[in-house]
Amino acid sequence: MTERMKLIVDVGSGALGHANDVPVATLNLSSHHPSAHGLIRLHLDIEDNVVVEATPEIGYMHRGAEKLLESRDYRQGLALANRHDWLGAFCGELGYAIAVEAMLGLDVPERAQWLRTLVAELTRIISHLHFLDHFPVEAVSDSLDVHERAQTEAVSVHGVSHREQAQHYLEVLTGGRVHPMYAQIGGLREDAPEGWLDDMARFVNTMREQDDHIAPYLTCEPLTHTLRAMGVLNRELVTTHGGSGPVARAAGIDIDLRRDQPYAAYGDLRETIRVIGYEESDVLARLMVIREQIPVSLDLIDSCIERLRALDGPINVALPKTLRAPEGLHYGWTETPLGIGGYLVASHGERTPWRVKLRTPSLAHVALLGPALIGYPTQAIAPIVSSLFLVTGDMDR
Repeated sequence: MTERMKLIVDVGSGALGHANDVPVATLNLSSHHPSAHGLIRLHLDIEDNVVVEATPEIGYMHRGAEKLLESRDYRQGLALANRHDWLGAFCGELGYAIAVEAMLGLDVPERAQWLRTLVAELTRIISHLHFLDHFPVEAVSDSLDVHERAQTEAVSVHGVSHREQAQHYLEVLTGGRVHPMYAQIGGLREDAPEGWLDDMARFVNTMREQDDHIAPYLTCEPLTHTLRAMGVLNRELVTTHGGSGPVARAAGIDIDLRRDQPYAAYGDLRETIRVIGYEESDVLARLMVIREQIPVSLDLIDSCIERLRALDGPINVALPKTLRAPEGLHYGWTETPLGIGGYLVASHGERTPWRVKLRTPSLAHVALLGPALIGYPTQAIAPIVSSLFLVTGDMDR
C-alpha cells in the first residue's frame, strides 16, 4: 500500500518555516513572477508523487485595503484602488472611479472615455505579457525526454518582449511605471502629451509585425502536448467559485464585461471586441486565451487612437474641493486583465465612504487552485499555479 505523505509548499520567494512537523518546500516561480510576490501556502497530500488532496492557504500579505479606503476621501481612494493588482493598476483606478462617478451622477467627457479605454487595453497587454514571459517553461520541460527537451529549449528563450516598451509608454503618459495614478473622479489627470498617440500607433504596428515573438514556447508541440489536459477545471466548478476573465473563458464561459456591460468607450467598440474562448479548461487553454487576447487589445487601441485624433474637448470635469457622495450605494465593475473586478461603495453623505467592498478575481481563482492540482504530479504544480494568473495582493487585499 502506498504511503500518503503530507507536504506544505510555499509559493513565493521565502518559506514561513515548518508547521506541526510537516516538511515545507519552497516553489520559486522566479523573482519576477506575479504569483511569487508574497506567499500562497499549499497543504498537499501526495501519493506516488501525485497530488491527491490540496488546500491553498492565503492571508499572509493582507493589508486591509477595504478599511483603508473607508478612511480616505474619494479622491485619495484612487491611490489605494490601484495597488491590489499591481499589474492591472489602472484598471483598479478605473473601476473605483466609475463607481464613485455613478454615485455623484457625473458625465465623464468623451475624450477622457476614449483615452481611459486605450490605457485600460495597454494595461491588459502589460499584464498578459508578464504572465506569458514568466511562465515556468523549465518546470514543464523536465518531464520531457531528451529530444523533446531540446526542441523546447530551442523556443523557450523568450523573444523580444514588448512588455518593457509598453510600460515605457505608460510611464511617459502617466509618470508612474507601476502605479500610474492617472484616473480621476470625473476623467483623467491630464491629456496625452504631444506625439504620444503617434508613438502608440508605431508600438501597435511593431507588435503586430513581431507577433511570433510573443510566448514562442506555445508553438512547441512537445510542450503544448504536456500542458494539454493539465490542471483541468470543471466548468460548473469555475462558475460556482465565481471564475471570470481568462480562467472562465478557457472553460467555455462566454463572459466579458467590455461587451456585456460596456463602460468607458467600449459601447462604441462592440464590433472590434472579440471574446476569446476555449472549452478545454486546462493550462494550455488558459495560456492561449491571454495570448490571443493581445491582438484584440491592439485592435482596440488602434480604434481609440483613430477616434482620439479626431476628437477635441476636456479630459476631466471641474469638481468642488470636497466631494461628498449622496447617501446610498453603488456597485461598479470592470473587466480587468485577471477577470471581473468590482467595487461596492456605500455612502452616508460624508467625505469618506461608509463601506467599501472589493470583488477581486484572484480571490475567486485561488479557490480553484486545490481542485486544479488534484490528480497531477508535483512537477505540474508550478505551471498550474501560473495558469490561474494569481496576483497575491489581489487575493490578500
